[in-house]
Amino acid sequence: MTTKAILFDLDGVLVDSLSSWHRAFNESMKKFGYGEFNKKEFEEKFWGPQLEKNLEKMGMGDEAVRYCISKHLEFIDGIRLFPGVRKIWHALAKNSKSD
Repeated sequence: MTTKAILFDLDGVLVDSLSSWHRAFNESMKKFGYGEFNKKEFEEKFWGPQLEKNLEKMGMGDEAVRYCISKHLEFIDGIRLFPGVRKIWHALAKNSKSD
């Protein structure tokens, strides 16, 4: 059997965007009149479910979603590759060239 493709989930597998989403979420909370959440609270209460569902639970709609996404794009420099990702990519690329 020959492997034709390998699929990876991006966030939480290849990249860590927790800090950038935490910052964007808190910016949204401030803009729409809510208090901020420390990183632990954010991770426990909001990390995982879709942004839309999280903001909907708090009574916020599409405007807050768009704002949060725009803020996340401003904080994109906070996204990091997990250790070892480059090594895996290089190994996969090397193996695919030898086929």
